[in-house]
Amino acid sequence: QPPKRKASTKSSKGKTPTVVDGVSTEEMSKEQLEEHIVRLREELDREREERNYFQLERDKIHTFWEITKRHLEEKKCELRNRDREMEEAEERHQVEIKVYKQKVKHLLYEQQNSLSELKAEGVVSTKLLQKEHADLETQLHKDLHSLKVELKEQELSSENVLKSLQLKHDEETTDLRNDFARQVRGEELAEVTSQYGTDIEEREIYTLPTEPENYSDTTDQDSDKNLEGQPEAMIVKEGEPNVWRQCPKVKRTFSVSLRNKMWNMIKPLKGSSKLRQPWTLLLYDIFKKENPCCPLAFQYQHVKTDQSRKRNLPYLHALAACTFPSCTAKYTFQMKEKPASQDEDITFSVHQTGDILHKLEEKKSRPTAYLKRGKIAKALDHGPSQCFYTRLQSTPNEQILAGNMTDCPNKNVLKVIGSEVRRNEYLHIDILMEIYLMQTILGEYHIPGYIQLFSMKPFIVHLYTELGINILVQHLLSRSPVSLYLDATGGVV
Repeated sequence: QPPKRKASTKSSKGKTPTVVDGVSTEEMSKEQLEEHIVRLREELDREREERNYFQLERDKIHTFWEITKRHLEEKKCELRNRDREMEEAEERHQVEIKVYKQKVKHLLYEQQNSLSELKAEGVVSTKLLQKEHADLETQLHKDLHSLKVELKEQELSSENVLKSLQLKHDEETTDLRNDFARQVRGEELAEVTSQYGTDIEEREIYTLPTEPENYSDTTDQDSDKNLEGQPEAMIVKEGEPNVWRQCPKVKRTFSVSLRNKMWNMIKPLKGSSKLRQPWTLLLYDIFKKENPCCPLAFQYQHVKTDQSRKRNLPYLHALAACTFPSCTAKYTFQMKEKPASQDEDITFSVHQTGDILHKLEEKKSRPTAYLKRGKIAKALDHGPSQCFYTRLQSTPNEQILAGNMTDCPNKNVLKVIGSEVRRNEYLHIDILMEIYLMQTILGEYHIPGYIQLFSMKPFIVHLYTELGINILVQHLLSRSPVSLYLDATGGVV
């Protein structure tokens, strides 16, 4: 708004005169004022033009701002629409995921049912086949056992006959020696009597020995020879108890052979310098044929590779020691050259250092593992005790005398192996799942089973048979009241 007139009058009164080019307007002439007015009008026109230009610029900017604001509102609206569409799509996606999850659950349930059915059928068929094979194997074992018993009896009878013949031969030899000695003494006595007379004969009778003079010397020499091959620790002094086992004599250096099929099982892989398991089991099996005394613990093995720089070393070098604490025997297994693929038998050289010393109160055996554990598991059908005595009877006498019980594990080991066998026969590792599978099997094949009711939450198992119910009914009808005692397995006593 323009200032009020009165205020402008007051301000004009107190206003100082304008100075142009160092001259006030009051002192200017008419021509100077006109020039000044013309100049002011030009400035006025220029200012008006600039004002118009700035107004146009302002209008353009305002128009552009309006357009931009409108576009911004449109984009915001479009963005809200997109967000809403994304939310709706996400909801539809979640619904589809739930539907597919439900379908997958149904498929898994059907698959589990079919798998359980197939597994149950497989278990039943496997049980039947195992039972048939077990019966056949049991019969074969019985026949084999009877044959071994007969063979053992024949061997014992032949040994007894041989011992009796040997004893008879020794007695006859002793009688012949005594007769010959008497004849020699008689001839010598007759000759002396004929030469020197009766006195000499009587003296010779008293001076001639009843036995050869060197008899005691030869006996001492024989005993020294027997003690020469024994270690000093095994030489028992007179009056002391014997604490050592009488182990059979074995060679200190010998060779053993391994079949090519067995060698292929344990030979090292390409680039490896170690034999594969069960190399300890196979090497000991061929070792005990020559030396049944010592149960070995293998301590070291090395196989020479193709890249080895030590050309003079043997192809295979292994070390083992006897597990008896008192025994100092150690064994070195060597194979000079790498065996060819066409060789039927692979030969190892074995050298013993130290002495075989086994005490009477000690018994040792190698761990039961690998293939040997599986063979023992198949022989446990009649219980650990029967298996123990069967294997004890088949164990060579040399091993038993030496205290080597490797071929005859104790009953505790047999019980552990039996528990492993029974664990493998379970339908499932989980006992609840096994009860469920057993109930399913008995229900499908209409076998009069003993699992009548099964529940997990809460855990309930009803175990009874038709025979048990009939026994209970008979007791209830015969007398009243009846006391029932349930044992830990659910049976009625």
